[in-house]
Amino acid sequence: MQTELKPCPFCGNPPKLFGKKIREIDGETMRVMPERTEWEVVPYCQITCVLGHAFSAAYGIHGAGGYKTPEAAIKAWNRRANDDKG
Repeated sequence: MQTELKPCPFCGNPPKLFGKKIREIDGETMRVMPERTEWEVVPYCQITCVLGHAFSAAYGIHGAGGYKTPEAAIKAWNRRANDDKG
């Protein structure tokens, strides 16, 4: 499994991997659900690189929930349309 993040395909700046703790309460029983971690890749693109931010949002890599493992988030970010290796 690949663990290194590729740079932004548009501006070349490196992204960062973040994990965030999620705590939820069941609305019916008011029980605290088990805590979990969601992972996402956040692009740190140049201010003029609109495509890097659009790419990550369009593919659900950043800002649309999270991945269950760091490896899944990395694989999603590193995936390129012309690269079948992921």
